[in-house]
Amino acid sequence: MPPVRIDSFQSFTPDHPPEHLGPILARNRFEGSIAIGQDPGDPRQFLSLIRDHDFVKAAIPCVDLDDPHLGLLLDELGRVPKFRGVFHRLSDTIPAGLDELARRSLSIDLLPQPVHLPVATEIAERYPALRFAMIGSLPGVADLARFPQAFCKAPGADVKYVLAAFSPSRVMFGSGWPSGLPDHIWKESLARFTQAIGAQPIEVREELLGGAAQHFYRIATL
Repeated sequence: MPPVRIDSFQSFTPDHPPEHLGPILARNRFEGSIAIGQDPGDPRQFLSLIRDHDFVKAAIPCVDLDDPHLGLLLDELGRVPKFRGVFHRLSDTIPAGLDELARRSLSIDLLPQPVHLPVATEIAERYPALRFAMIGSLPGVADLARFPQAFCKAPGADVKYVLAAFSPSRVMFGSGWPSGLPDHIWKESLARFTQAIGAQPIEVREELLGGAAQHFYRIATL
């Protein structure tokens, strides 16, 4: 099968809707993206936003993991084929809903501050079946590489630091689009990433540029 290229970390805003990103990915020969909903709100609206855009291969809304009715919400969201997991900003406590995610084989994207990395470690120890992706390459994030369920999305300049700890099969390219605008367009994010990883076998490049994301989010062969 031909390599699959997926941008594993992008979000949408009113000024930068899905209609803007789709053509950018197509021009750069990327098959799709993972849409991350970073803002609290109704996750149903987020899933509705991406429903009709084929290039969005998985949708990860921001969900309140301490909601006492989380199970019912996940039941509802689970009816949307693109729903694969949730986004969560780490704090100094472990959210109560992680059992629900693990039980349903859902993943979680974690955005930490340095002070919260010990909480991520505790999550990894308590929930060995819960796949999680750390967003960013904070000092200390490499310590999580010892957990096989841990993946990482690293910006271009710091990819080699993460790559040395995680295997290529657990590191994902994520542009962060549109956060770099207007200073850095999407293509520049890709260029920084590929320049940072340097010369690599084609198999390694394709893992970083899409294969790892396809595996993590359990996306069928495109």
